[in-house]
This record gives sequence, structure tokens and C-alpha cells, in this order.
Amino acid sequence: MSWLDVAKGDLPIRSELDIDGDRGSYLRWHTGRSRSIVFVHGGGAHAHWWDHLAPKFREHDVVALDLLGHGDSDWRHDYSQDVWTRQIAAVVEHANFETRPIVIGHSLGGVLASLAVHRYPELAQMLVVIDSALELPQREGDYHQRLARHTPRIHSNDDPREKRFVLLPEQPLGERDVIDHIAFFGGKPVPGGWQWKFDPRIFGLTPWKLGPVACPAAIIRGELSSVMSAEQAALFAGALGNVTSIVTIPKAYHHVLLDQPGALVAELAKLIA
Repeated sequence: MSWLDVAKGDLPIRSELDIDGDRGSYLRWHTGRSRSIVFVHGGGAHAHWWDHLAPKFREHDVVALDLLGHGDSDWRHDYSQDVWTRQIAAVVEHANFETRPIVIGHSLGGVLASLAVHRYPELAQMLVVIDSALELPQREGDYHQRLARHTPRIHSNDDPREKRFVLLPEQPLGERDVIDHIAFFGGKPVPGGWQWKFDPRIFGLTPWKLGPVACPAAIIRGELSSVMSAEQAALFAGALGNVTSIVTIPKAYHHVLLDQPGALVAELAKLIA
């Protein structure tokens, strides 16, 4: 049985909230549990990237948000670390958890989660960063800058999302039905066809400068990642200042939640036990 088959019986509820006059969206599973988790996706991704993982945390009230410019949240005329960190804090407040959540972010989401936890010291009881970097390698950074200048493309309905979907940076895709699932939720119908739900302008905002966090933090990286090397993980840990664990997942690339979901869930379970 695939990861997605297991998740199909545990569907989220979508909620909306106002973020500086824009509409923010998030998904929620297992409302009312005494412990809670907030998942923050990477650049160009969306909340449904966590659909196959959230059901593994049944003892937690789980939220996965769509950052502004992504998924079912509004696009803006501009983006900044300030508005995204305010959004993370606003989602935590709007969810009204029974206890402070564990905030878990992947890639761009790990950087933004770190910035939010630094800016709002009472926001989280723990921070987990999954394969993020303070500054992208030159090749990836140059490609992101080019993406940021693109006009969103409209694809024909005869050109399905599942065939157009690629990972950035490129790597083995992982389980096909999970990839097809996130590709489906990553596109939206528009006049003349469909387009991806992320605003290309979100890619123009690195490098980032982090500050220390008050809560315990952990870092998880993929052994084969082109984004977070062991050296980058050490630099990231030094910037956060309260990192209790750095974990490397064998045979994992940057998109750890897709290519090694079992190993990721096992490591998260150890960290949040």
C-alpha cells in the first residue's frame, strides 16, 4: 500500500485568514489534540506536499499552510521575509492550539520558520529545519533569479500537470502517486487552460540572515542534497544558536519528504517524542 493510499482516509479541513489584506489558506488534520505541529513548505510548493505525512502524526493537531504566493493563498504585488513570518505567526494564532506547536519547515519553509521563531520567541516549543540553506549554491541561485523574472505560463488542458511537474533542484521523484497528487493540487484552472499556483516572483529573495532562537531546534538534511551540505548545516546551526541535533538521512536528496518519507517520519518521531 502506498503512502498516499494510507493518507486517503485522513483528509484535512481547509481554513482561511486575513494576512495584511490578503487571503491566507491552511490545511488542518486532527483538530483538538493536545499537541500540535505546523508544517511550512518550500519555495514553489504548497500545503498538500504534506498530505502523505500529516496522517502519520495522529496524536497531534497538524496544520500545513500555503505561504502567500503559493497554493490557495493569494498572490501579492511583492513578497518579503516580514510578511511570510507574520503569516506563520498569524496561522498559529488563528489555529488556537491547546499548546505551542512544533514548527517544521522544509527548504524555504525552514528558513522562514527559523525567522518566525526568532522574531516571535513564544511562537513554538520546538523548531525543526529540513534541508534549508542560508544561501543557495550559485547554480541554484542563478536559476531561481531567472525564474523570478518569468511571466506565469498558461498550459493547455491537453498538457496535464502530472507530466509538467518537476522538482527544483532536479532529483529522483519518489513515489509516483504522491508526485501526481502534489502536481494535481499545484495547478489551477485559468481561461485558456491551467497554470501553476506559485507566483514566480517568490524566487527572488535570498540570501537570508537568521537570528538565534529561544526554543530547542533540530536540523535534518539529505545525504545527497545539493542545497544543504554538512557545512551549510553547521552554519545554519551556528546562526540559530540552540540546535540540539543535526541528522543526515542516508540516500536522501533535497526533497527528503518525497524521496525518503519513511526515514523522515522516523527521525521526526524521535525528535518530537
